[in-house]
Amino acid sequence: MPADTADEAVHFVMPSESQARDIPEGYFQEGEAVVYHSRTHHGFLRTRIAKVHAVGGVVQAIDLACKKSADLAKIAKIQSGEVVDSVEADNVSRKHRGNVLTELPSPLHVENAERWPTETRGGDGILCYDSQAGKPQKLATATEIRRENNEVAFPGSERFQIGEKVFYNSKTLRQRVVAIVKGITADGLYDLDVKNRALPENISRYVEEAIPAPPALPAPPSTSGCVAPPYQPPTYPTLPGDHQASHGLPPVDGR
Repeated sequence: MPADTADEAVHFVMPSESQARDIPEGYFQEGEAVVYHSRTHHGFLRTRIAKVHAVGGVVQAIDLACKKSADLAKIAKIQSGEVVDSVEADNVSRKHRGNVLTELPSPLHVENAERWPTETRGGDGILCYDSQAGKPQKLATATEIRRENNEVAFPGSERFQIGEKVFYNSKTLRQRVVAIVKGITADGLYDLDVKNRALPENISRYVEEAIPAPPALPAPPSTSGCVAPPYQPPTYPTLPGDHQASHGLPPVDGR
């Protein structure tokens, strides 16, 4: 009985930068399952094509289910078949891609291994086998990422939960602002209440900042060792008539 197509070995080859600039229209189809190399997750994700943008018969941009306008050099077609050596894989890939690929690196072989239970693989889980490292590695998929418990782990970075208060370094405002995590995208970016698809490196843990105390009033001058001068009553100027009035007036009419 033939094996189920879900368990057949598949492989893919990432294109070079020059090859990615010359992908003919129709090579990728909307809804097609592809492999995308995510810089955020430092690994390969299996996802689907949401939209293909082509101009003049050449693909200009591709929107994936997990990322819009994904880098074309990081998208590879999944090709079913036996896992073969590097030389044969190059020949098979050239035949499938026509004139698009000319020089190919040694491929990474990807397989849905039977030893991985379905519940472990997830709905579209895949196992990556690096022919150089010689070790299989389970890859996270876009579906598995969306099923995580409201958080995404970033190698070397902090991780934040939905509803958590964080600091966001706003380049527009040129200052750090307080924000709330509203969601996490499939490619590991954060939707904040102040910014959608914020980069993890611009987000930091929120720390309650103390309110600065008001400045202290200056101390009054010291009076130690000082003696107040004796009280001096105010003096007033003396007018010419004041002296006569103080001694009485001469008698009038001899009285």
